[in-house]
Amino acid sequence: MAQCGGLFTDPEGEITSPNYPENYDSSLTCTWTITLPGDNSRVLLKIEDFKTERAYDVVKFIDGDSVTAPVIKSVNGDARDRSTIMSSGPSLTVLFTSDESVTEKGFSLSYKGLTCGGHVIDTNKPITSPGFGFLDRYTNNTDCEWVIQVKVGATVKLTFDEFDLEGPESNCAYDYLQIRDGSNSNAEKIGDYCGDSLQGQTVRSTGNTLYLHFHSDRSVAGRGFSASFRAVCTGECAPTEPPPETEAPPATEAPPATEAPPTTEAPPATEAPPVTEAPPATEAPPATEAPPATEAPPATEAPPVTAPPPLVECPQYQYACGSGECTHQRYECNGTPDCQDGSDEARCFECDRHIHKPFYVMPYYWVCDGLNDCVDGADEVGCEGPPTPPTVLEAHWGEWGDWGPCSKDCEGTRNRTRQCVRYEEGQECSEGSNVQHEMCGSPGPCTPEPENDCGTRKVEQGRVRIINGEDAVRGSWPWIAQLGVTWGQKPFCGGTLIDREWVVTAAHCYHDPNGPPDVSKFTILLGKHRLRRDPMEAGALLINPTKIILHSGYSNKTKQLDNDIALVKIPAVDVDTNDYVNSACLEVPDVSGTTFTKDSTCFTQGWGVTENNTQADILQEARVPLIENCAAESSYRESHLTDNMLCAGYVNGGVDSCQGDSGGPLVCQEETSGRWQLVGITSWGFGCADDGYPGVYARVANYIDWIKEKIENN
Repeated sequence: MAQCGGLFTDPEGEITSPNYPENYDSSLTCTWTITLPGDNSRVLLKIEDFKTERAYDVVKFIDGDSVTAPVIKSVNGDARDRSTIMSSGPSLTVLFTSDESVTEKGFSLSYKGLTCGGHVIDTNKPITSPGFGFLDRYTNNTDCEWVIQVKVGATVKLTFDEFDLEGPESNCAYDYLQIRDGSNSNAEKIGDYCGDSLQGQTVRSTGNTLYLHFHSDRSVAGRGFSASFRAVCTGECAPTEPPPETEAPPATEAPPATEAPPTTEAPPATEAPPVTEAPPATEAPPATEAPPATEAPPATEAPPVTAPPPLVECPQYQYACGSGECTHQRYECNGTPDCQDGSDEARCFECDRHIHKPFYVMPYYWVCDGLNDCVDGADEVGCEGPPTPPTVLEAHWGEWGDWGPCSKDCEGTRNRTRQCVRYEEGQECSEGSNVQHEMCGSPGPCTPEPENDCGTRKVEQGRVRIINGEDAVRGSWPWIAQLGVTWGQKPFCGGTLIDREWVVTAAHCYHDPNGPPDVSKFTILLGKHRLRRDPMEAGALLINPTKIILHSGYSNKTKQLDNDIALVKIPAVDVDTNDYVNSACLEVPDVSGTTFTKDSTCFTQGWGVTENNTQADILQEARVPLIENCAAESSYRESHLTDNMLCAGYVNGGVDSCQGDSGGPLVCQEETSGRWQLVGITSWGFGCADDGYPGVYARVANYIDWIKEKIENN
């Protein structure tokens, strides 16, 4: 009989449920912990066989050596998803619980230790994506970092023998290999690569180090990559540290006569990062840009209609810099030079007001393309032939009631105009369809500034797709909070700003079985958009909380996470001058008795931290309907739901709170005012968007009095 739990330290092994392949016992709680030596070790686990009672006998794969660490994945039933699971560190914990009735044959798991990243100085050892060579596809939800170091005075020549990542239609937003010319994540970026863009290609450093960061998201994977590297000496090279004794007389490298030719490798397109190509800087002021200054129509002065020929061939969806490197096409005309010569910001055109947002800077190829991108059509002035704006079949106020900034100022008022949607020719719109939404019309009248500005935002939501989670526009959900710890960068939960001094979240995020949570160990981040970017993005606030209050009725000792709500007090934040931080409404001012239904406009937001600690990099948003009778319409047992809970999502699966964060917000829009009100706090659920199991949230309406009382007395 297999043991109910245990500690594994071997580099590979097998874990089975008690009695497997016979039925396991009821009322079990078993914990297995796998711990491997080395900080760069990872545990790769595969589900070989699996059958438990659906929804009630659950196996959790936990990213660490404790059951309180983040959950990578929860599995139950017949485990249709047999994808491999990998830890982010040297430990992985398997937690199995069974209830008091119904048992099945259980499960068989196999694991293998591997290395993910590290400091590499051995030129005989290839650098590969996790599992390359023995897995058909690399693992999802993975982040690995390498630093390649060669002799001082030498440069790194990195050659990719195999390269197959998800893309490139994703613009490398999902899975990518990022390469930087230095020894850390702050070094100058050479590029982000996906698809087969580096197959057979060579990358060169300017110094003796290269930094690599491999990232994969929660779905879709390729074969991965395998790369070899060597040191290229152009002069006297010092040994790496520590200096190998065999390299004391570097006889084979001292006369690098055979190494001279690589200096000719910089210009070809196969050299992805020819950072040493300084001469192209002479192309910074292209001759083709000067003449437009003399043309009469001012709209053609800023953007040349045609771009100068690129000096390097770049993969699809990447921009060819004048200085010879490639960068993401989405970085072009974003206000920050990403090319060494700044050429990605040299051919841009600024609208006074764009159909999507005010004061929009757009790339040159949107100018004279036959479409009005500026409200006043300035991008099509002086072009050959008349512009052809999209045919508008129908226009009306958008059902989201979004508010965007006006282009004019009124003293003592907030500038905003109502968003309307337009349907382009050939599209038929129906409820639930995937329709692109755009701003239209001219700036509307200014409206009085409300005393309480909760539930509003200064940044437009932008285009919205109804089905599945999507990247959010930065600042469109300004109340979202990241809960983290002082010694790490990765958040463990989400939260919602409800007041200048208070964040609300789930009690289970801070629950400590050993006693009250130590507030000094935690941090709060507001105004964040990118999960893995520098914590201090423009407008972001890193805050040390001063008090954590868990609801006294919360307990995780039963299957009911009832009263799953907590308040976190923080130093007062300034929401008036920050475009990216504002509070959600607990109750919409001047509107009483707001009731939200299945037809209400509701969204969940987050980075997916509850399903894996390294989920989406960009803040995600997903529209979800409220489920009015969760016990009747879902597969949950009625005994597991209380009046303090509500369900939201699609009963047939597809979108769930795993697109958001544990403890994060479920907000709905009040129709009259257009403000967003906090309706739910992400609490629990079975799986991720599984058929029959929508997300379960703490019902905020039941805790308004409790929240007000705690805020008043603290």
